[in-house]
Amino acid sequence: MSDVESQVTLSNYVTRKVMSLYHQKDAGSSVATAKLAQLRRGAGTDPVSHPELWGIIFGENDDTPDFPECYRGKYDAPTRGEYATFNAVTLYALHQQARSQPMHVPGFRFGTAAGQLTLKTSESMKKRFDSLLKARSEPSRRHYLRSLITLLRSEEIAFDYGQFAQDYMQLLNPEKRDAVILRWSRDFLYGYEPKKSKPSEETSNN
Repeated sequence: MSDVESQVTLSNYVTRKVMSLYHQKDAGSSVATAKLAQLRRGAGTDPVSHPELWGIIFGENDDTPDFPECYRGKYDAPTRGEYATFNAVTLYALHQQARSQPMHVPGFRFGTAAGQLTLKTSESMKKRFDSLLKARSEPSRRHYLRSLITLLRSEEIAFDYGQFAQDYMQLLNPEKRDAVILRWSRDFLYGYEPKKSKPSEETSNN
């Protein structure tokens, strides 16, 4: 399996997992509501510290296929795919809390969502995003991500969690990390750009 094929597989798995949880909760399932509450406790943490969540995240159900074989760990530490999936699904659960609309939106990238957050709130949000991009340890990265997701939830700004999981897996690879940081930086700019265009628009309207 090529890199591109494996990434799409991970993206599809995470997308189906989070949308399955959303649709079940939206239909009034108390089981799905309880699962999301459990998953929130794992947001921003090390996957190893929450073994009770692995069954929810990686287990098969009627709406979600088996976790792809190519990402399953065989040794004493999570694979990059397992790590990225755990973080994406638990952060989604935090993002979806108390929100009726889905916080997963296909095709809308995480960096663009962060740019939209800055546009709607304060330019100080850019510093938080920059801190995430500069983080070189997983605890720091998880800390900044959890903080940003909480703020995105407050403004009801959704993004593509399948794409996010794919990016996160590459972020864990030293050889691909810089490419992800560049991509998120560009996406942030595109989300934030409308603020810079307003003065010229106002001028043209006078």
